[in-house]
Amino acid sequence: MSRPGRWSAVSASRNIDVNYVEVCKREKDPYRFICWCRPPFPEGDSDDEAEYDWDDGDEESEFERGYDSDLEETESEDGSSWRNDRRASVCTTASRQQTKYDGGDKQMKRKRRCDGGMSCLCGEPADDYPNHKWITSWAGRQKFMRQIDMIYLRDPEVFDMYVTNDYAGYGFAEVLENLLLDFVEEDNNWREQWVVCEVIALLLFTDLSSDLIGIDDGRRVEDLILLAVRTFLAMLARLERQQLLSSTSELRNLGLIMSLWERIMGHLLVDFDLADIPRSFRVETVEIKGRDGQTHDFELDIAEFGEYIIGYAERHGIKLTDVPESKGVADKLPPPSDDDPWNTAAAYRKYMQHYGTGKDMRIGGDKLDLTTWSSERRKKASFSGRDPLSKREMDMLKKGMVLGFKT
Repeated sequence: MSRPGRWSAVSASRNIDVNYVEVCKREKDPYRFICWCRPPFPEGDSDDEAEYDWDDGDEESEFERGYDSDLEETESEDGSSWRNDRRASVCTTASRQQTKYDGGDKQMKRKRRCDGGMSCLCGEPADDYPNHKWITSWAGRQKFMRQIDMIYLRDPEVFDMYVTNDYAGYGFAEVLENLLLDFVEEDNNWREQWVVCEVIALLLFTDLSSDLIGIDDGRRVEDLILLAVRTFLAMLARLERQQLLSSTSELRNLGLIMSLWERIMGHLLVDFDLADIPRSFRVETVEIKGRDGQTHDFELDIAEFGEYIIGYAERHGIKLTDVPESKGVADKLPPPSDDDPWNTAAAYRKYMQHYGTGKDMRIGGDKLDLTTWSSERRKKASFSGRDPLSKREMDMLKKGMVLGFKT
C-alpha cells in the first residue's frame, strides 16, 4: 500500500512497511490464526510466572524458514544482518530473556524454551489447538515482528549512539502513531484493522514500552494510549455492525485481545489517575442514530473505556481471558448503530492538532528513524565518532533491503 508523505526516500522504516505488504500479498491466507507457544512478554506479576525464553540459537527453526525461505542474507563488516526480503522470527528478534539462578548454582536455568516452531507450538494452526490461549493472525505475528524492528530503528543504544534521554521513548510513540495511521488507512479492510489492534496490544505489554512510559511528556503518553484504546472500541463497534462479535466469531482470539486491551486501560486508569480528572473534562456527548431510527445522545467517559470493553463482551457472550465476569456493564454501552459512537475521528483530529508537525500537522512517519539521518549527524551522536551505518549498508537501504537486528 502506498503511504504518501509518510516515509523518507531512504528509510529502513519504509522498507519494512513495504516488505510487510508484499509478504502478505504472497501469502495464500494471511489472516488465518496461528499459535504462539507463549506471549512475547512475561505473564503474571511474580518472578516465577514471568519466566519465558525466546529462541536465540544460531540454528534456524522450521517456523523461521517458513517465512524466511529463498533469501540471501549478507553480513556487513560490523556484523549487522541484512535480508532482501523477510525478517527473522520474533523468537530471534525480540529476544528479551528472563532467567533465574537455581539455588546457589551460578548456572542460569531456562525454565521454558521457545524454538520458533521446531518443537514448540509457534506457527501451528489455531484450529488444531482449540484450548490454546496465545493465538494471533499470521499477519499479526508478521506485523508484530516488524514493529519490534521499527522500535529498534529509533533506539540510539542499538546503534551505539546517544541523542537524548527520552529519544527511544518518543521513537516508540512514533511507531504507535504509525500503527494508528495504518488502522485509519485500512478502513476498507477490517481484517487488517484487527491485525493493527492485535499488534498494539502486544507491543504495549513488552518491556520495550517502558521507554514510552518514561518520557518527560506524560500527557502525550496518556493521550496516545487513550487514542489507541478508543480506536479499539471503534473496532469493536465495527465488528458489532458486521455481526462479528460473538462467542463463535471467526476472530479466534477475540476474547484474548479484548482482555489485553481491558488490562491496558486498567493500567492507564491507575498510572494516570483518570478517575480523578473532573468529569467535565472526561465526558464527551456523542449524537448517535440508533438502528431504531431514533437519535440518542450518548455520554462517553474516557475513564470507563475498560468498562465498555467488558460491556461488549457481556452483550455478545464473549468470554474474556483473565478478566472477572461482570453483570450489567453492557448497560453502559451506546445502542448498536451504523455510526461510530466513540467519536474517533474527532479524537484523531484533536491529537494531531496537539502533537502533529508541519503545516499538515502530521503524526507518525520516520523522523526518529536513525537510518533517515545524515551520516554527519549520526557521527556526532555516535560513541565512536564514526557513522554506525556503512556506505554499503546505506546502499542496501536504497535498494529496499530490510535491516535485521541480532539482539
